[in-house]
Amino acid sequence: MDSSPISHNPTTTESDAATNTQPEAHEDDTTHFDKSGPDRGQIQLSPLNKVPREIVLLIADQLADWTDYQAFRHSCRKIFDTVGRNHALRCFEFEEKIKKVLIEFLDICLCYLGGPEGEWNIPRSYIHRLLSTAGIRLHQPLTRCPFLGHFLKPGLTPEETEWYRFCRRQNLLFGALSTLVDKERVFDIDENYDHSSIFSLWHEKLFKLAHPDPPSGTTFENTWEWQILLEDNRSREGKSTTFLNNALGLKVLFEKAYQSPTLPGIEQVDRLLKLHRIAFIQCSVASLEGLRDLMEENESESPGWFEKCVQSVVDADLQAIIDRDHHDDLSGAVRSTGDKNEPILGELYDEVVLYGTGIFMYFNMINRLISKGICGVLQAWKYPEEFPEQALKMLE
Repeated sequence: MDSSPISHNPTTTESDAATNTQPEAHEDDTTHFDKSGPDRGQIQLSPLNKVPREIVLLIADQLADWTDYQAFRHSCRKIFDTVGRNHALRCFEFEEKIKKVLIEFLDICLCYLGGPEGEWNIPRSYIHRLLSTAGIRLHQPLTRCPFLGHFLKPGLTPEETEWYRFCRRQNLLFGALSTLVDKERVFDIDENYDHSSIFSLWHEKLFKLAHPDPPSGTTFENTWEWQILLEDNRSREGKSTTFLNNALGLKVLFEKAYQSPTLPGIEQVDRLLKLHRIAFIQCSVASLEGLRDLMEENESESPGWFEKCVQSVVDADLQAIIDRDHHDDLSGAVRSTGDKNEPILGELYDEVVLYGTGIFMYFNMINRLISKGICGVLQAWKYPEEFPEQALKMLE
């Protein structure tokens, strides 16, 4: 690794952490220096106006921190005109081996941070909780997604649009995210928050949902026979959106996202994982409680709906056997099992399934954010000389 601004990133100290987390700074070059502005004369009197342009460019080349670079670039009109956008794009271009995954990670963060608040935007809640747990605050939280049309001014060229996105990425990266992965940063973690016990409690609840007892009136010689039947039902085409399938996916991803396996050779990942687990449990439990409340509401309107979900596994298995072995000649047997009328699972059933599917998707996104992003590509960007090659390959 060379020591150019592309690969060298100075350590962010705790003292300046509160001032480098602004995602909105200096994105609009066209209005930052208004010719009719009252400070025009003061800008022209800046001592930096006497510095030769060649020296200005040499200084800019040595500024490896985006915040320092932008402060220098916007210090006066002469420097602003000398150090243009192309210079910034060149100096802060990411190394090729992490460029793709880093841009993808930053864009995901920006999209979620710019999305609406609420129970559906679990990753937004997660990112905010992660930063706040680490004592990092966005001074100007994103309220609009920078990749949607309503964020950008009308009439922008493709180049101007990309410049806005470039600035957003750099502001978030060198601000909150750089502070988050700084190995010198001291986090004030609530040691009394028992995230592991809360995880175990909810993991057990999800396990029971995903592995219910067989319906009454059925007998299985061994427990594993019933579990095999459940797995067969989950693997059948068209069964992926049932509640039981969602419950299995939630259980698996809840465990996977919480554990988030560390990358080999990255020591500072351990303390990040503690931050992650606190933030993840806090935001995921709120979502799981919402699912539980929705299930209880459905139960009050349609008592026994969950048992009917379980019974449908047996009915579907019988249907599969008949279809496979006897085809249409035993259709009357199908009707005799009760399949003539589909089990009434309640008017809220589809909403329960949809809610569970949403949590499943967001748990998966959070798992990727921590395992490949915060504990992965950010480490490769911040400490390239310490990041092992085998770990880098895991990010692809």
